Amino acid sequence: MKSTQQFNAAVGYYQLGMYEEAWQELKGLPAGEELRTEVLGLKISVLMQLKHWEQAVSQSTELLKISPGEKAAYIDIAYCLHELGRTEQAREFLLGAVNLLRDNATFHYNMACYEARLGNLESARGYLQHACKMDGHFKEFSKTDPDLKPLRKKKGKS
Repeated sequence: MKSTQQFNAAVGYYQLGMYEEAWQELKGLPAGEELRTEVLGLKISVLMQLKHWEQAVSQSTELLKISPGEKAAYIDIAYCLHELGRTEQAREFLLGAVNLLRDNATFHYNMACYEARLGNLESARGYLQHACKMDGHFKEFSKTDPDLKPLRKKKGKS
């Protein structure tokens, strides 16, 4: 009962943007609770909001051990690697999960970002077009995403 209340409090804090408080609630969960998939998922989200990239990679890796089909964990690991300046590793990691993620718009969008950062602009453009076809909100988001700036520069010159 107490663990449910703590988890719900952590969710509430997270939804309010109170990430440090959410983390404190999650840290206080009883032993064994920290490996539940929903707890790990929330921990990862909180760590990413706090920009604790290495810890988020570690927690995402734990989540994949428990639930290998957890698509978000693959995307989260790659995103964190990218934030750590390891974009090539992020790209390779996502490509290793392409069979699981090919129907995921975020996969295509993130691949567009990684390819653009790595200078592979034609590949980036293809991934971005696919992401936008799958989920229209990415079109608007891509207009200001700093990772996609190389695509906007090239587009403006042509």
